[in-house]
Amino acid sequence: MADVELRNIVHSYSNDFITIPNLSMQIPDECFVSIVGPSGCGKSTLLRIIAGLENIRSGNVRIGDVDVSYASPKRRNVSMVFQDSALYPHLSVRENLAFGLKRFATSAKSVERQIFEVTKSLQIENLLERKPITLSGGQKQRVALARGVLRHSNVLLLDEPFASLDANLRIQLRNELIDLHQKRKQTTIFVTHDQDEAMTLSDKIAIMRSGEIEQFDTPLEIFYNPKNIFVARFVGAPPMNLVVAKLNGAMLEFGGNSFPLPRNRDLTNLKNKSEVILGFRSTDTEDGRMSTSSNNWRLKVHVNYLENLGHTNRIHFTIDSKSPNPELLNDFTEEISDSLNSKEDRQNRMIVDINPHFFPHVGSEISISINPHLLYFFDANTGELLCPQVNPQEWEKQKSDRSN
Repeated sequence: MADVELRNIVHSYSNDFITIPNLSMQIPDECFVSIVGPSGCGKSTLLRIIAGLENIRSGNVRIGDVDVSYASPKRRNVSMVFQDSALYPHLSVRENLAFGLKRFATSAKSVERQIFEVTKSLQIENLLERKPITLSGGQKQRVALARGVLRHSNVLLLDEPFASLDANLRIQLRNELIDLHQKRKQTTIFVTHDQDEAMTLSDKIAIMRSGEIEQFDTPLEIFYNPKNIFVARFVGAPPMNLVVAKLNGAMLEFGGNSFPLPRNRDLTNLKNKSEVILGFRSTDTEDGRMSTSSNNWRLKVHVNYLENLGHTNRIHFTIDSKSPNPELLNDFTEEISDSLNSKEDRQNRMIVDINPHFFPHVGSEISISINPHLLYFFDANTGELLCPQVNPQEWEKQKSDRSN
């Protein structure tokens, strides 16, 4: 196994179209890293660069102690699993798996033993004599994953291998991939559009945008302390609610409401700010009727739309942010809000989760209670996070340290 270092990588398909302008990233040995980002941001291109399937314009790619910047794919000792399983159709499953393994194994007995171990882990040991044409999509992807693992490569590259599978099968394969990684400790780089996959599988997540890394950190740190508005909106479903708020002394004003700044938070970076972008997640709220909190952060909103998801009711409403610069939020959110119809929607639309047993009518007015300790504050000009939160793991650590 080996670490992977990308240093000042520049990639382009032509002089006029630079896909990756200058990217650097260090991936530790045995780490499971997911790369996520909008379509066209360069995720798959970056994976192909590591594999040697794309040539770089400049920079360095190092795997372990070897500089492989301009080495051919076969000299990089990496294996890659594609969205399309890419199995040899004329070979059986056993032959597909043994094809790359024979190069490394010392005997036929060793080949069979290793095939049995991996196929048993992936629950495909009964498919060994079948041809790919007789397999379902999920079975093909299991075989492709087994082949990638069996190659004994330093690095395993996964390019959206579960993208074409149904939700239940994705979850099952995700769990099997976790088990495989824990057993084999192979450095793994996984490209996905699915945030749940990234959060569940990864030791670290890289958020990409326009060929650059916006943030590279642990899943919890990215969720609780997104570097900027782009990361905050991209991670989490539904996206984080954002509204422009004015600072007036110790009060925040937006949508015709005035609320006190939360206590027990380090808000030093809010000094000398007259306006911030306020963020809160849909799950950081309660139906005002059911709220047990004593805070004054309660909004009266009109229900525009209700989604009944069984475990929660999702309320859609809008807030007038009263910003003197109505383009402010659109600069940060338009890339990940294509599903919204207008710039006004992108700026003012809010979504919150409430009690699943409360079914307000569309058009009715309800009270929403927001947890002020979970608010996010972003710079109104740069979109950068101003006031970091403490994620649950760190909070437990601090609490333990205080008790000792």
